[in-house]
Amino acid sequence: MKKALLALSILLVSFGMNLPALPGTGAVEERWWYMLEKGKRFHREGELGNALVLFEDAIRTRQDYYTRLYQQLVEALSLPELRRYGDDLSLVIAELRERSLLDALRAIDETVRSVDDSKLGNSVNLLLEKLKNLAFYPEAEYQAGRVLAAEGEYVLALKRFESALDKGASLLSEEERRSVLYATAGLYMAMGDHVAEEATLLAILAEDNQYASFSDPFIRQSLLKNASREKGLDHVLALYRYPAPGFFEAHERLMQFYVSSRRWERARDHALFAVLIASTTLIEELSWLNGSWQFSSLEEACALAEKNWSLAEFIDSSSLYKNIYWMGVSAWYSDQRSLAQWAWRFVSGIKNAGEWRTRALRQLHEPFEDW
Repeated sequence: MKKALLALSILLVSFGMNLPALPGTGAVEERWWYMLEKGKRFHREGELGNALVLFEDAIRTRQDYYTRLYQQLVEALSLPELRRYGDDLSLVIAELRERSLLDALRAIDETVRSVDDSKLGNSVNLLLEKLKNLAFYPEAEYQAGRVLAAEGEYVLALKRFESALDKGASLLSEEERRSVLYATAGLYMAMGDHVAEEATLLAILAEDNQYASFSDPFIRQSLLKNASREKGLDHVLALYRYPAPGFFEAHERLMQFYVSSRRWERARDHALFAVLIASTTLIEELSWLNGSWQFSSLEEACALAEKNWSLAEFIDSSSLYKNIYWMGVSAWYSDQRSLAQWAWRFVSGIKNAGEWRTRALRQLHEPFEDW
C-alpha cells in the first residue's frame, strides 16, 4: 500500500506542472471561496439578499467545476486502454500521463489535493466517489441557511442545514458539523419545536467521548457524590477535568431547556457539565500563565482570573456565575441540598457576580422558587 501511494504521489508531481489552469489561478471573482467570503461579509453588514445570491453562485460554481471534472475522468476511464487496469489508480495515472489526457489527470490531481491520500487506497472507484462528493459545498449551504433563517424562512433554512449535514458529511470537520447542528437547534427553538431542539443538542453530545464516559451510571454517581461533599466543585475539580469547549454550548442550552421544563435532575447534570468545562478552561489558562500555580479552589481561581482582562471576559462570556447559580437551583430540587448550598455560597461570595450574587444571597436566606 505504501509503495502504491508513493508511486501515486510521484506521478502526480511529475504531471502537475503541465496541467491547465485551476480555478485558483483565474479571476478572483470567479473562485467559489471568494464568493463565500464576500457573502459572509454582506451577511455581517446586513445585506442579506446580496449574501444569498453569492452563496448560491458559490454552490453552483463549485458544482459545475467538479461535475465537469468527474465527467471528463469517467470518459477517459471508459477507454479500452484504461479499463484493463481495473481499480489500480497508480497504473491508471501512468496510462493517462502516457496518453496526455490532461483533463482526466486534472480531475485526479484536484481530488488528491482535497482528500487525504490514505483514504483513496490506490483505488479508482474510491477516487471517483470522493471526486463526486467534492461537487457539494456544505459550508455555502450552511451560510445560505443562516441567511434564510435571518429572513424568517425557517423551513427553507432547515432544508439547507439538513443538506449540509447529509450531503456534506464527508467534507465537514467535526467543528464545522457542530456549528451546523448548533444552528439547527437554534432554528428548532425559533420554530417552537422543542422536542427536535432537545434531540439536536443531544446529538451534538453523542459525539463527545468524555460525556459518554460521564454518562456511565457508576461514574455519574461517583461524580455527583463527590460534588455533594463539603467542598463541592472544589473537590470535583481536584479529581476531574472536562476539556471540551466545543460541547459547552450544548450543555448550557440543555440546562436552560430543562430548567424551563422543571426537569431538575437533567438540568443539574448539564449545569454541572457546563460549569466543569468552563472551569477546566479557566484552570488551564491560569496554569499556562503561571506554571507554578496549582489549583486549590474555584474561588481562588476566579479571584486570580478577575485580575486578568481576557480571563475576566471569559468568565463573563461563559456565564460561569449564572450557571453555578442554576446548578444550585436544580440541585436543590433534585434533593442535593449540600451541592445547592455550596453553589449559592460560592456565587454570593463573588462581588462581581451581579444579579446572581443577589439571587444567591436570597436563596441562602430562604430558598425560593426562581424560574
